[in-house]
Amino acid sequence: MKDFILFIDLMVTHFNRNLNDVLLMLPISDDERNELSVLYKQTKEMLIPPSHTQQK
Repeated sequence: MKDFILFIDLMVTHFNRNLNDVLLMLPISDDERNELSVLYKQTKEMLIPPSHTQQK
């Protein structure tokens, strides 16, 4: 699963691909695709937390 996350991140960030397009390229079931999408988004949030309100 970790390899899938790394592959997806490479495709989305480096090759500027849409997450859904990348997931559709993988030979996996719809359930696995949904699970992987959620996992990818959670992983990205852990690595890059959403910015909080900016202070001046």
